[in-house]
Amino acid sequence: MVKWAEFIIRKPDLVAVPTFSEKVYQILAGGLNDNISQNDIRIIHRLFEQKKCIPTTSGMKIPKEAYFKDIRNLFPDLPMIKFQDFNSSVGKLMELLGIRKVTKFFSTFK
Repeated sequence: MVKWAEFIIRKPDLVAVPTFSEKVYQILAGGLNDNISQNDIRIIHRLFEQKKCIPTTSGMKIPKEAYFKDIRNLFPDLPMIKFQDFNSSVGKLMELLGIRKVTKFFSTFK
């Protein structure tokens, strides 16, 4: 998965076309399994952490600028991830990439 992620991260459509990036995350999520090493997870995280490649309600954002939809009721103006087909595997990948949850949001104010 790391080699493919290194390849796909250079594609301009990843940051420009939300449907393309969504397909990328579905493929990556499908490749995440119990056999993937922590080192590979760290590499994938590093590859994506500074790319505006997460489709949100406010356009494409870097992972740490995006939020899961569970924050919508509290802060509707924040950029929430926006996927046509979202499942638990993609959710797990989004967590690994650094998408924020309500608990993470509030812990920044402690």
